[in-house]
Amino acid sequence: MREQDKIENGKNSFLLYDDLWDHLTEIDVEQRGWLFTAIFALRGVTDMPSNLSGEVKMLVINIRKQFARDNKKWERTRKQKKISGLKGAMKRWHIDGNGVIIPNADDDDFDSQYSAARRLIESKAGKKIDDDDV
Repeated sequence: MREQDKIENGKNSFLLYDDLWDHLTEIDVEQRGWLFTAIFALRGVTDMPSNLSGEVKMLVINIRKQFARDNKKWERTRKQKKISGLKGAMKRWHIDGNGVIIPNADDDDFDSQYSAARRLIESKAGKKIDDDDV
């Protein structure tokens, strides 16, 4: 992930879970440092170290999978917040729902449906919706 991608999608952080500690106690301090560097490499901040031990590589695989699950959950939450913002804007500006199709967060074409709904709400409201309004 490029630095610009993190800025554009608003995701510049990650979670580490307490259950990782059990695995960390099985590797030495130097390997923990390499693991920490590898975690940031997964996020695109630096390059992946080439000298990782087998134990660290296994941990990196598990952490990569956890990041993928967390990102999927975060993306769904982000979409749900956008949907709530559209509904809130409609309520705020007393816009009826006629013709406004509120997208479902699980829709494959969520972004295009969201954009269409947002444009329709903006045209009915006669003003542009700021991200602070959504």
